[in-house]
Amino acid sequence: MNDLVSIIVPIYNEEKYLGHCLESLLDQSYENLEIICVNDGSTDNSLEILNEYSKRDFRVKLFVQPNQGLSISRNNGLSKANGEYVLFVDCDDWIERDTIKLLYENAQMNDSEVVLYNSVEEYTNRQRKRIYPLNDSNIDWNNFSFDYTFNKKLVLNTYLVVWTKFFRKSFLEEYNLQFRHRLFEDNLFHIQVMIYAKRISYIPKILYHYRKENQPSLQNNIAGTTESFVFFDILSEIEEFLIENDKMDEFRFNFIQYKITELKARFTHIYPENKEALYEKIREEFIKMDLTMRTLNQLPVDIKIFYIEMVCLDFREVSHNHILLENLLNMNEKQFDSNISKLLKNNKEIIIGNYNQLYNQFKENRLSISQLNQSNEYLKDELVKKENKINEYEKIISDKNKQIASLTLFKEDV
Repeated sequence: MNDLVSIIVPIYNEEKYLGHCLESLLDQSYENLEIICVNDGSTDNSLEILNEYSKRDFRVKLFVQPNQGLSISRNNGLSKANGEYVLFVDCDDWIERDTIKLLYENAQMNDSEVVLYNSVEEYTNRQRKRIYPLNDSNIDWNNFSFDYTFNKKLVLNTYLVVWTKFFRKSFLEEYNLQFRHRLFEDNLFHIQVMIYAKRISYIPKILYHYRKENQPSLQNNIAGTTESFVFFDILSEIEEFLIENDKMDEFRFNFIQYKITELKARFTHIYPENKEALYEKIREEFIKMDLTMRTLNQLPVDIKIFYIEMVCLDFREVSHNHILLENLLNMNEKQFDSNISKLLKNNKEIIIGNYNQLYNQFKENRLSISQLNQSNEYLKDELVKKENKINEYEKIISDKNKQIASLTLFKEDV
């Protein structure tokens, strides 16, 4: 007989999409399930919907608590779970019909503690796939397990979410793995799971649909406030965990990239009225990191720019340049071609403008010599790269203009 699988669904005020979520769970081709619904003090019709489903299908088990947040809801659901395996699903999302069947079979064949799988973000008019960086087509994933050393990016530099993982419950219990924070609760949990697990397996299929069209959740709203500054505590906990488990030397660069990437995300999503306070905290954190140019040059360009901006520029300069540089980095080739004259001007102004600002700061003793040298070398390199790129496109445009001119002459001859 197939083992029982527990699906844990925390619910808070999700009457609009809750039914769709539960239908996708009850319709699973793998039927030996318990669906643990934890109603976290909902004030809309979510509880009424849950009561209807629990009466309709004995596999839906309803638990009610005052509002305590997603982490406590998940922990309470986990404490009620009786299954051999556990899956977490958010109450406005849904899964493919064969999800549990595929995950269970893969876990059984590989004796897995954790099974990874892919997801897709669902927007109103588009989708965005979220694929783990495991793309070796020569591997039979139904007969292959690994630990984090197979791909270290899986620990800190990929999707740090709980709902693209299928867990053996005894594994979570062995390491007492629980969710600790009201915000960004998946981060530390994911990192601990990936470090502790000795047998991880993977299904290279999209099984989970993450709804992004929904109205901003309570968590997203809080993420724009100063409550989101708790992320600095989470960073400290992650660092302590890596040190305590003798992993910091092994993951030092990965942790640097993770920290800058996540703080960049926090800076992007913070409400305008709290942006300067967050800038001060990030700047203090980055100055303590004291990264060398060699380390910076190994980072993605947008992460490098963000670090240099926060260390070297005032808040008003950062806010202005952040928008300009983000637009520049997101510009595709077609947009580049259609805006060539604007880019020719702005590109140089951005890089040279940053350089001049840094130089002025140096004169005012606002930067250390090491910080200025790092920034100076980086900006000069960026200017050379961009100018080379511009020269390439100028040549392409010149060639196209010659082609157009030749076509015009041909038509006149006719």
